[in-house]
Amino acid sequence: MMRQPEEVMQEIKQTGWTREVTFKTTPNVTKLEIKAFLTDVYGMEVERVATINYLGRKFTVRRHKRNAGFITMRADDWKKAYVTFARPGHLPPAPAPAAPATPQRMLATIRKYKLGPKAKFLRHRLAAVTAPAAPEGPLQLEP
Repeated sequence: MMRQPEEVMQEIKQTGWTREVTFKTTPNVTKLEIKAFLTDVYGMEVERVATINYLGRKFTVRRHKRNAGFITMRADDWKKAYVTFARPGHLPPAPAPAAPATPQRMLATIRKYKLGPKAKFLRHRLAAVTAPAAPEGPLQLEP
């Protein structure tokens, strides 16, 4: 855990809980892994994880005697993770039910995001929804 501001430390001492904390991790750790680690190992209810990647600082080292000169090196890269915790005993709200896919909504999505050739899957679904229904009963051929 990274150093927290003094007011956050006071809040932790008084209530035993804080809303958001920052962690310093290796760059190859994902948000899902951070959330799973805090949930499984520490039993904390994580609401959200946001991350930022940082490059290690550059520094110059002077060589000795025979190989005189300077070398520029870089410290290890790292990732900063902002973790927002759910309030203790608080259940997250239930997700709203998805609205049914209508041809108008599909066309609006294609236009809104200017999907062009990427929308092949959406255009295929649109064609299936707007296609005329097959006639019911046996097919009668006229003489």
